[in-house]
This record gives sequence, C-alpha cells and structure tokens, in this order.
Amino acid sequence: MTEILNIALSVLGALVTAAVTALSKVLIGLIKEKIGGEKAKRAAEAAVKAVSASVAATAQTYVDELKKSGSFDAAAQKNAFEKAKATALSMLSESAKKALTEMYGDLNAYLDVEIESAVRADKAKAA
Repeated sequence: MTEILNIALSVLGALVTAAVTALSKVLIGLIKEKIGGEKAKRAAEAAVKAVSASVAATAQTYVDELKKSGSFDAAAQKNAFEKAKATALSMLSESAKKALTEMYGDLNAYLDVEIESAVRADKAKAA
C-alpha cells in the first residue's frame, strides 16, 4: 500500500510540475505580449508628438517667414517637409524607430503620412 501511495504521489508531483510549467509559459507569453503592446503604443504616441512638434516648429521658424515674403513655392514646401521629417526622426529614440518599423513596415512612409496629416490639421485650424 505504501508503495502504491509513493507511486501515486510521484505521478501527481510530475503532473503538477508539468501543469505549473505550462501555465508559467502561458503567463510569460501574455506578459510579453502586453509589454510589447505597451511599447508599440508608446512608440506610436511618441511619433505623433514628434511629428506634431516638428511641423509646428518648422512652420514657426521657416514657413511663416516665407509665406510673409511671398516666396513659399513648391521647392520651399519640399524643403519644409524634409526639415519637419528630419526633426521628427531626431526626436524619436532608436527603440521607438524600431517599434514603428515593426508595426508599419516602413518608418519613412509612416512619417510622411503623419507629417502630411499634421500639416493638413494645422491648415484646418488656421482656416
């Protein structure tokens, strides 16, 4: 009887160990997913803030003066866009750039769209 009880306890111990190991793996996976989701969310928020700030700064330091002097032509628009993009990129951490690239595939294309959107929003506010 003692032998059967020892075997049963050994089997039960092995089952509990296996269950705890499996549950731990699932929990670790869920935690990693949540952390990854939070990092991605923070990266996207950082990008939006960086783009918004860079568009506003470029407008204030470059675009407004050119508009006043009547020399804000297509070349100046392109230059303003590139200045805003360079500023936004410089404001993003490497980890944010990596996360955004993983999320959107092409960081430059993503920033292009965000900058165009921010410029349009600024124009709508001014109107």
